[in-house]
Amino acid sequence: MATVGGVQEAYAGSSNDSSTSAEITIIARVVERTRMQILKQVPELVVTGADIMRGNVEVPSASGIMVKSNNPAEYLLSFEVMSGTDAIFNTVNVIGGGRDVQPSPGGSWLPQQYNRGGVTTDVSYQFVLATGAQPETYSLPSMISVQSM
Repeated sequence: MATVGGVQEAYAGSSNDSSTSAEITIIARVVERTRMQILKQVPELVVTGADIMRGNVEVPSASGIMVKSNNPAEYLLSFEVMSGTDAIFNTVNVIGGGRDVQPSPGGSWLPQQYNRGGVTTDVSYQFVLATGAQPETYSLPSMISVQSM
C-alpha cells in the first residue's frame, strides 16, 4: 500500500490555494512459476551383447536438469517412458534427486521439495531388457517434465 499526501495542484492564473491528497492502493500478485532446464541429455540407448547377457542397461547421469521455482510448495518431476509392442525393455528404474521410481505406462511423478534458488539434479536410468532384445542403438525412450503442485 502506498499513500500520496500533500499533493499541490496549481492552475495558471488561479489564486485559489487548494491542496488535494489521495490514497492509492497497489496490489501485486506474483504468479507461481516452476520451470525446468535440461542441461544435458544422452540422446541414445546403446544395447550391447554384454547388456543382454546381464539383462539390463544402466545409463548413469543420462540427464542433467535444473529446476527453479518461486512456489514454496513442492513440485513434481514427471517421468514418462515411451514403449510399444516392440519395446526392448520390460521395466525402467529412474533414479533422480536421491529417489527411485519405476514409471508406469502412464508415467510417474516424484515429489520434490522447494529449494530457494533452484536445484540441479542428475537423472540415471536402468532399463531391464525384454526377452529377444538385440544389440542395437535406440533413441533414449524417456521424457522428463516438471509440474507445480
